[in-house]
Amino acid sequence: MDRGFKALRCHPSAFTWLFLVYSVVEDNKKKELRDSEERMRLLVESTEIHPYDGSGGRYLYYNGPTRYGLRSEHVVGKTAFDLHDPATAEE
Repeated sequence: MDRGFKALRCHPSAFTWLFLVYSVVEDNKKKELRDSEERMRLLVESTEIHPYDGSGGRYLYYNGPTRYGLRSEHVVGKTAFDLHDPATAEE
């Protein structure tokens, strides 16, 4: 019973070409993602940001200068009240 389907016959070099194009496109996507991740990392690490969880007020990340004598492990998971006097923490 013929359903109108016919075998696709292509020269083997056509498949090689398609595979190469696919590989280049995939490699470009991966490079773009790595580049984007690197730009984001550089942005985060170059600014003094202290994001915190709004519900519990706990710091999620710390990238402050070392002149304060603090490292990430001293800040992450703590609240402003754990690190500052009450008046400063309220700000």
